[in-house]
Amino acid sequence: MGVTIQDIALKSQLSKPTVSQILNNKGGPYNAQTRARVLQLARDLNYRPNSAARATSLGRFDAIALLLSTIELRSILPQRLLDGIFDALAERNLRMCIAKLPDQALVDDGFVSHILQQWFADGLLINYNNFIPPHLIELVRAYGLPAVWINSKHSANCVYPDDIAGGYLATEYLIELGHRRIGFARFGGWDHYSAVDRHSGYAKSMQAAGLTPRLLQMDDASVEDFMAFAHSWLASPDRPTAVVVYADGELWPIYEAARRLNLKIGRDLSLIVYHEQPLSYVDAHFDTLVLPEEELGRKAVEMLLNQLSRPGQPLQPFVVAGKVHAGNTCGPARL
Repeated sequence: MGVTIQDIALKSQLSKPTVSQILNNKGGPYNAQTRARVLQLARDLNYRPNSAARATSLGRFDAIALLLSTIELRSILPQRLLDGIFDALAERNLRMCIAKLPDQALVDDGFVSHILQQWFADGLLINYNNFIPPHLIELVRAYGLPAVWINSKHSANCVYPDDIAGGYLATEYLIELGHRRIGFARFGGWDHYSAVDRHSGYAKSMQAAGLTPRLLQMDDASVEDFMAFAHSWLASPDRPTAVVVYADGELWPIYEAARRLNLKIGRDLSLIVYHEQPLSYVDAHFDTLVLPEEELGRKAVEMLLNQLSRPGQPLQPFVVAGKVHAGNTCGPARL
C-alpha cells in the first residue's frame, strides 16, 4: 500500500486536514516553513495522490479523455495538436488518457453512457474527424456528455481550422507574386470538409482577382497515376505557374513530376502546401499554409473546461485560419 496523507500527518505531527490542504494547495493559515516541511516529507516518502479517493471527495477526476478511432484516417492526430492539448492541461495540473476505440464501441448506448466513469475522466475531446458515426453524435448529445469535437464541424462545442480563409490566403499570396495561372491540386475524394473548404477559399480568391480556377483532381488515384496526371498537366503549353496543394500527399507527386520536366521549383513553378508545420525536402523549403493545430488543441481544452463549469450551455465553434510561412518554393511569375 502506498503512502497516505495520514502517514505524512503522523510524521509531521500535523492534523490530516492540515496536510491535505497543503498538498492540494488550498488556503489556510499555514506559514511558509510548515508548507515546505509537508511538501518535503511528501517527496521524501514518495507520496502519490490517490486519484480515485480524490475524485470521490471532490466529485471530479481532474482528467480528460482524448477519444480516437482505431481507424487511423478517421482520427488524424498531428503532433502540434497533441502538444497544444498537453500544454494546456499541464498548465492546469490536469491529466489526460487516450481512448482508442472501435466504431462499434462508440455507438453502443451502454458503453457511451458510462464512458467517463470507465476512463476516469471529467470530459471528452473527440478527435474523430472523418466518417463520424451519426449515432455517436446523437449519443453525446442525448447523454449530455461534456465533449469538444476537434477538427470537425458542428453547430456548437467544436474547434477546427478556417480552411476557406486558408485557401483564400494561400491563393492571394501567389496572386501578389504576380501569378495568374494558379491551380489547385487534390487527389482522393471530397469526403472531408477541409477538401471542399480549401478549394472553395482558393476559388473565391481567384474569382475576386478575375482569374479562372484550375483544378488538378483525380478521385481515388494511386500516387503513380496522380504523378502521371500531374506530369501531363505541367507539360501543357498553358500550364499553371503556381499550385495551391491540398496536402503533402499531393505535394510529392507534383514535385517529382516537375523535376522530371526540368521545372525549377520557385522559379518555373511555385508551390504552396497545407501542413501542420513548414515542410522541407532536401534543398526545398516549401512555402506552407501552416494549420493552427497547437492553438486548436489549447482552445479545445479551454472550451471543455468551460463546459464543465457551465453544464448544458453550448459554446460557439472556435474557427481560426492558418498563416503563410514563406520558404523557397514560391517566387514571382515568369510566364
